[in-house]
Amino acid sequence: VGDTLTGTTAGPLDYNEYGGYTLVASEIGALESGGTERESTRPQSARELAVATYNVENLDPSDDTFAAHAEAIV
Repeated sequence: VGDTLTGTTAGPLDYNEYGGYTLVASEIGALESGGTERESTRPQSARELAVATYNVENLDPSDDTFAAHAEAIV
């Protein structure tokens, strides 16, 4: 939240059938942090459970980022 890309981000812009746009970037600007800190929960008591979700709809085992996603989950 609040991060920005500085410099040039370029590539073909596609309009998809669901009404959204996808930029297939061939060049990406530098990421500048907006300063938002990662959220965390307080430690749970013995009778409490913490639940989290992770969107894996487009997760692909052949993607170079797969291992990094796995580390974040486990």
